[in-house]
Amino acid sequence: MIEVDNLKILIVHSRTIPGGLTQIIKGICSGIRSKNVEIVMVLLSPFEKPNEDEFFLEKGVKLVYFEDGSFFSKLKSLKKTIQSFAPHVIHTHGFQGLFACGFLNLKVPHMSTLHGNLFLNYKDDFKGVLGQLIALFHMLFFRMASHPVLVSASLKNEFLVPNRSVTILNGVDKSLFLPVSEFERLALRSKLNIKPDKFVFISTGQKVARKRPSYFFESFIKLSNIYPNLEFHFLGEGDLLPSLRSETSHLNNVFFHGKQSNVVEWLNAADCFLSASISEGFPNAPLEAYSCGTPMILSAIGPHLEIGAQIPNDVMFFNSQEEVEGLMKKAIDNKYRIANTNAFSQEEMANNYLQLYLAIANQKH
Repeated sequence: MIEVDNLKILIVHSRTIPGGLTQIIKGICSGIRSKNVEIVMVLLSPFEKPNEDEFFLEKGVKLVYFEDGSFFSKLKSLKKTIQSFAPHVIHTHGFQGLFACGFLNLKVPHMSTLHGNLFLNYKDDFKGVLGQLIALFHMLFFRMASHPVLVSASLKNEFLVPNRSVTILNGVDKSLFLPVSEFERLALRSKLNIKPDKFVFISTGQKVARKRPSYFFESFIKLSNIYPNLEFHFLGEGDLLPSLRSETSHLNNVFFHGKQSNVVEWLNAADCFLSASISEGFPNAPLEAYSCGTPMILSAIGPHLEIGAQIPNDVMFFNSQEEVEGLMKKAIDNKYRIANTNAFSQEEMANNYLQLYLAIANQKH
């Protein structure tokens, strides 16, 4: 019987650059390392900064880089690492790790987590047919993994994944993303140059096509003629950012801040979070907004609806452009903060992964 304190997990990934996926892996590692699980993380891409290596090292995760050589030499090094470490479970997240472990056809249980709609995600990352080919190969290898995991029930319904797959919802760090008092909110607004009387809409995350970042502009401009105290703040980068800046250059109440390290401060300072995304896995951005007590207006896609099912009083949904202005007006008129922000914790997510690791390890054992 394999117990928690002698469980060994090997994570195979590309690199630890800051972002939503790395945040999820950080949450899993932080949670299971607190139970003394031994973790080795193999990184297949060359070392680059900025990265989150220091976080993992501080948690006691051993990092192994395969920087030099061809793909096949990396496969050889990966195989040696697996033989040396003898993990109970190998866990992959992105395409590189999934492809490498699938190619090796190892005799170790292979868990792989699918984090979103591959065909739309890779369309944003790669131009032309390349992204669709990578998505196709990713899905084929994902279906071959012995233990496929999805981050939402919607993804399971969207793709023809094996019946053996399981769903584990993402969670956020409740020690970081948490609500503050009204006094602290006013202090944050002063720090961020937001006046106390402003009603602030906020959008965080990538500025790419599937996120539809300009979707709210028309309604926002109309409402600004009625409510002169409105502001719209955007955090995050992406290939649409230059066109968004150009589109709103004539407006003095729309602001683009690029990538920010203090997202939690912006979310606490804001009054309403907006997302018009057409595709998500189980998105971190609205979970972070909710955890800071910020009400949300979200597109009525499956993963968003799954969020709303657990916190129905704190989310408003739209199916069409015509509904948006009314919902934004309702948010302004009924301004409030979310009182109960306990759902979607990183701790619960990590514990769910831990229980699955143990079940797989003991099944193999």
